[in-house]
Amino acid sequence: MTLQRSTRARLTTGIVLTLVLGAGVVLGVALDRQLEARAAAESEGFRRDGGRPGPDGRRWGPDQRGKNPERGPGEGRDSTRRRPSLIVEEVGLTEGQRAQADSIYWHYRAQMRALHEEFDEAYSTRYREIMAQSREDMLGILTPDQRVVYDSLLVVWERRRQERQDSSSTNTGGRRKP
Repeated sequence: MTLQRSTRARLTTGIVLTLVLGAGVVLGVALDRQLEARAAAESEGFRRDGGRPGPDGRRWGPDQRGKNPERGPGEGRDSTRRRPSLIVEEVGLTEGQRAQADSIYWHYRAQMRALHEEFDEAYSTRYREIMAQSREDMLGILTPDQRVVYDSLLVVWERRRQERQDSSSTNTGGRRKP
């Protein structure tokens, strides 16, 4: 009877750990998709408040796609050097200072983009390492029969994840990160 309780306790612990891991993965994927959707919307010039007014005072919307005032040179169909107003402009900049402010803005914007890409790459790499280690640790507590079931569940989960990713990249014009 004690052996059955011990086995049952291990099985219950394994199931709980698997559920917690699964919930973490689901939440991570959901957060990732939400952040990607937000980034995609902002890169297209859309915002929840209806967009940012353009130079003519109108809001930027779907019909102005590619004409985002935040895009820098070579960053879309409209390659003029437009950018949002800077706080420093409220102090009454001269034309020369305004040109220097533009230069500073575009310089640091490029650095921030590079930082975001670097973070995304480092995060993805570390995330995969942690997931691999957690799966390895899970396998360490499972019996051979449980390992077979666990491995088959992982294959199904990975296939579904890949299908969702393929579907998502198709729906977003291929902008999905690898």
